[in-house]
Amino acid sequence: AEYAKRGVVVFNSPGANANAVKELVITALLLSCRKIIEGIKWVNSQNNAEGGVAKLVEKGKSQFVGGEISGKTLGVVGLGAIGRKVAVAANALGMNIVGYDPFFNKDTDLGIELKVVDTLDKIYEKSDFITLHLPYNADTKGMIDKAAISKMKDGVVIINTSRGTNVDEAALLDALNSGKVRAAGLDVYADEPATNKALYSHPMVSCTPHIGAATKEAQKRIGMEIVSIIDNL
Repeated sequence: AEYAKRGVVVFNSPGANANAVKELVITALLLSCRKIIEGIKWVNSQNNAEGGVAKLVEKGKSQFVGGEISGKTLGVVGLGAIGRKVAVAANALGMNIVGYDPFFNKDTDLGIELKVVDTLDKIYEKSDFITLHLPYNADTKGMIDKAAISKMKDGVVIINTSRGTNVDEAALLDALNSGKVRAAGLDVYADEPATNKALYSHPMVSCTPHIGAATKEAQKRIGMEIVSIIDNL
């Protein structure tokens, strides 16, 4: 509204970055289960280890045992362009999908078995992993707080690539320290640049610097979509 008063037209390009963000979410899911980064760092530190590659492989197998996402339940909060792509991709990797979005048309066919629930509490109750795809508004600000986390499964994993303010960072940090939340994947933060060092340096948190849309392909799609909108004015 303020921009309109000044004669400035603001455009949105919904969906243009959806695939890029989807791929980042899937990466975060895998990183939360497999000790990939730790394994890479360990191999790099063993350049002169005795026994060569064979010894590295055998030691690595015993030191970096992880888990699988296949067969686990992913709760997708927000079934817009990004949430839908995440649901389809995660299902293709063997995950069971439950979703919550009060604006989602339940007759929409995504080509997968998607159970849409009518409350967030059901997402918290059923999900081994939870991924957030929500805008910032009064209803979503701090929605993942102490009370919400207490309703989740023990050892849940939380992924947030939407808005940093959707998560109460103090509550998330406490839950990580207690083990209630096993791991988290964050691309967005309450303050940007991020200031909560205790959270983004936590050993069970994989952090990226708000790069959800940072692919060459996504940036090209955004540009093309904006050009199309302008052409149609």
